[in-house]
Amino acid sequence: MVMKQQTIKFSIGQDGLVNDTELFNDDITTQQYVRTAIHTTLEELGIEVSDEWEMDDNSIELTVTRWT
Repeated sequence: MVMKQQTIKFSIGQDGLVNDTELFNDDITTQQYVRTAIHTTLEELGIEVSDEWEMDDNSIELTVTRWT
């Protein structure tokens, strides 16, 4: 069985949008709440966060790796 690396990028905006998509539609959503939710979900899926950056526009960008 050959394992291939798959890389996925997420961008978390200061307003809580992930890849320009609203994951939650209530008033309590914050960037850090969404960030924590993504980290938790990725961990549950066995996906590793390879890199994480806070960008100049205050967004957060994640690069994750999953071996398939």
